[in-house]
Amino acid sequence: IDAYTDQYIVLLPSYDDGVHGEAEDQRISNLKKELTAGRKLQLGEDGKPLQDKAVASYITRRRGRYGTEIVDQFTVRQTMEYYHLHQVPVAYMMLSDQSPNDVHKSFWTMFMNQETPFLYGAEYFARKYEMPVLYYDVTKVKRGYYEVRFTPLCEKPSQVPQYTITSRYIKMLKETIDRHPEYWLWSHRRWKRTRPEGMELHSYTLLSSNSEKQ
Repeated sequence: IDAYTDQYIVLLPSYDDGVHGEAEDQRISNLKKELTAGRKLQLGEDGKPLQDKAVASYITRRRGRYGTEIVDQFTVRQTMEYYHLHQVPVAYMMLSDQSPNDVHKSFWTMFMNQETPFLYGAEYFARKYEMPVLYYDVTKVKRGYYEVRFTPLCEKPSQVPQYTITSRYIKMLKETIDRHPEYWLWSHRRWKRTRPEGMELHSYTLLSSNSEKQ
């Protein structure tokens, strides 16, 4: 991750709170220590605003105590545009495996033998601002010890076909679940949506194999 010094996106799976919560402090602390040419790395974490105000306040305080800026879906465009214009070194941490609100603005594919819609906002922003995209994975080594790995998904988003980044994320996500199914947040209702008639069903395994143009 030391090679990424400017602006980039980190895509995360939805970990079970028990695992993700314990590893979160180390994740934030390590990322905040990233220094490049004397500049500190700003962290932005994107997510949907919660209806329960008390829970939302607690989560915001927990995630923001190490300097992370919490950005919701209503302000993410303005935030990214501001940091892009002012060239602020920043890592955006985003989830892409939650159930989308709009089934017409989703990437539909067969995932775990189910027709599944995926968010592709991260890919949209990566292509718009030409930001590299990394996949974030946590492995439990033993009680209280976790290994964090960052895997590049795409270095040059503008040089790959549309949905390539999203497909690579889904491929990595499936590998993560197959390796440690107990860590994924199964309680999230990902299959509550129905694919609209006429919406294309993509093959993420085929699209993930697209190569970046040299």
